[in-house]
Parts: sequence; C-alpha cells; structure tokens
Amino acid sequence: MRNIVILMIRIINNKTVEFFGVRTADLRKIAKEIGAENWKEFLSDCSWKTHEEKMIAAFLPKYIKPELEFTELFSYFDYVSQHLSSWAQTDALGVEYKQIQNNKDKSFQKITKYLKDKNFWRFV
Repeated sequence: MRNIVILMIRIINNKTVEFFGVRTADLRKIAKEIGAENWKEFLSDCSWKTHEEKMIAAFLPKYIKPELEFTELFSYFDYVSQHLSSWAQTDALGVEYKQIQNNKDKSFQKITKYLKDKNFWRFV
C-alpha cells in the first residue's frame, strides 16, 4: 500500500488543490536534495498546484546550502507563503531558524505583518 500513489483533489478556500499522498518523510528527503542543488530552479518551475510541491517549498529553507541570510530568509517566506493553502504547509515553513533567533527584534517586526494579511495561511 505504501507504493500506491493516488491523486486526490480537494477544494480549499475556493482553490483546487491536488494531493498525491506522498509521505512527509519522503517530502523532507526530496527537499533536502533540492536544497543542496538548485532550489531556485525548483521554485521557478513549481506549479503550486499540488500539496506536495507546497510542502517541499515549505521544507526547503532548512536545507538550502549555503544557509540563507536574514533578509533572504524573509524574502523566501514572502514568496512562498503567498502560495500556501493549509496550516500544514504554514507549519512546515515556520520551523525554528537561527537567523530569526539571532535577530529577534527585526524578526518580530517582519512577522507581525503576516498577522495583518488577509490570507491567514501566511502567518509564518
């Protein structure tokens, strides 16, 4: 049963989101491979139609080498968060980053703008 991939379609916030049923652990492995290679190419080629693409994009910052600088990390958040459509995706994006820990005041200012956004999935 583990190897069977089923395309499921759900309507979330009036948008069609496709799911293939790929396990989260496998999505993390894929994100790790992409982060070590050409993650920018992945983002530019991403259709943003499947849950799995969005999850990989959310996991990516943790695996990008060399590590993103503070402003690059928040630029990444701004770009990716506009495509998210579920709390699972937002939670995957919002893991602990040392760039945020080392810049708490600046981080707080940047994060508060997400609270005011009409797209509540953008809260990172």
